[in-house]
Amino acid sequence: MIVRTDEGDFPKWLFFIKSPSGKFEIDVRESGDDKMYSVTTVMINGNNWGATAYDAFGINLYIKAHWKDDKTVVIETKKNMRVLTRHLQVQLLRDIIRIEYVEV
Repeated sequence: MIVRTDEGDFPKWLFFIKSPSGKFEIDVRESGDDKMYSVTTVMINGNNWGATAYDAFGINLYIKAHWKDDKTVVIETKKNMRVLTRHLQVQLLRDIIRIEYVEV
């Protein structure tokens, strides 16, 4: 895992993790106008494309994500999240990345 630190409040990149092959990347960030109207997003990037896998209202949500294998991402969230997007897979050109969820 690589942690990014940026100046200023938003957007704030929390971390990104390369897939085992290095072809894809999980990118977790917080963004919004201010802390009251903000979103935490999990993106899957690769092939010069990106797709939102999951996002929920708020910041400091402590969302965890990791690669199970090169085509599967595991996202760990809390049960009480106000979810905007929760995909079970994303497509980056010809590659399909499956998404599994663990709620604690």
